[in-house]
Amino acid sequence: MRGYDRDQDTFRPAVLGFRRRGTVSTGGYRVIGREQHQYRQDGGHDHRRQSALDHRQDTHEESKEEDAAAKVAAANKLITNRWEFNIDISAKLLNDNTDFLVVGVIGGQGAGKSSILNSICGFSHFPKQSRGTAFPAAAYEQHLSGKHCTVGVDIRMSSDRVIALDTQPVLSASHLLELLDSPSPSMEISRALTVSSGRGTRPAEASAEGVQLIMAIQMAVFLFNVCHVVLVVSNWMGDNGLLDLIECVDMFAPNIAKGMSQAGVSRVPHQLAKAVFVKSNVPPIDWEASKVARVQRLLQNKIGESKFCIGGHVSCWSDTRLQMPKSLAYIQKKDQVNFFVLPQARRSRRAEAPEPSQHQVMLDRLKLQILGINPSRKFDHGMTEREWFRWCESVWQGVQKDNIIAECYFRLQQTIFSGGGGW
Repeated sequence: MRGYDRDQDTFRPAVLGFRRRGTVSTGGYRVIGREQHQYRQDGGHDHRRQSALDHRQDTHEESKEEDAAAKVAAANKLITNRWEFNIDISAKLLNDNTDFLVVGVIGGQGAGKSSILNSICGFSHFPKQSRGTAFPAAAYEQHLSGKHCTVGVDIRMSSDRVIALDTQPVLSASHLLELLDSPSPSMEISRALTVSSGRGTRPAEASAEGVQLIMAIQMAVFLFNVCHVVLVVSNWMGDNGLLDLIECVDMFAPNIAKGMSQAGVSRVPHQLAKAVFVKSNVPPIDWEASKVARVQRLLQNKIGESKFCIGGHVSCWSDTRLQMPKSLAYIQKKDQVNFFVLPQARRSRRAEAPEPSQHQVMLDRLKLQILGINPSRKFDHGMTEREWFRWCESVWQGVQKDNIIAECYFRLQQTIFSGGGGW
């Protein structure tokens, strides 16, 4: 299949290596005539030996932590990197409880998706303070090298029965590089690249960018069919590519549930998830009511007619520092886009923190509003967690078998609209 030529020129970000600062000890030699005598200077030999032992111990502990993190990530993988649904995690995570909330997240690379989801669900990297296993966040070295942390779709369950779904970044350069390095896509991805013809289905040819876009739409359609709330996170004010992706979801997502209902699948939810747009890492220069209102008006004009994007359940205007301007007063609450902003997180230089930061205050407010959404409006009353998991499996199979996304993509490639809006 074209688009996977490994000989083509690809951009590869450089990986920067770092060395820890250490004490350089001299060999402790001095020459007296023709004889060379070695002596201990300030415990030089003992210091080097102890440093080597400490380095081995630190390396061993770091490798243990990486292996443990890899095992946890593999054990809590809902959709693998091969784009396959993992059916082995239902028994150890889910039960017959009917009072649960499903929160998903989608967004670009480095937007803070995993960190926001950890805060909402009460996950922490400190086991004694956590309500469940935390999602791994990208390390500093990963940010420098341009690599992403989450692959596929990860699932976690909190002690409050909040099911969290963390996803890989959409339209990411790091993910695109992985596709270019792959000699061929997996079987599940190849199934998405089939288009209908008069003689049935046939495999189609697509570039790596097209495969990446189709995978992003499939993942977004899956989330909006199985979640109560989906957080659409971006770290800058004008992410048009992500908004175009949500518009595609508005077009394709209802067809999945409709097709499954016609196929005889019982207990099909009649509503899509509520979309909550979160702008993270807003700098202080943009932390003004007029600038925030400008972004909400953009969202209101672009996707305000989508049924799953409105509702007024989540709003950042309840903060005293962000009072709603008169330019938005004409929009009724039930017609407002679910929109929230988070300021940049700054570490306090003081040893004691008498007051929480503005970032933490807004994050706690977002958490209360998300957990306050009534989940009974999404699924049928009485659906258990295990029944929800079987519904997720059916939705993913429907997304994989439905080739309308790929067919629409390839038809647009043959028109004058090719390349417009991320296509």
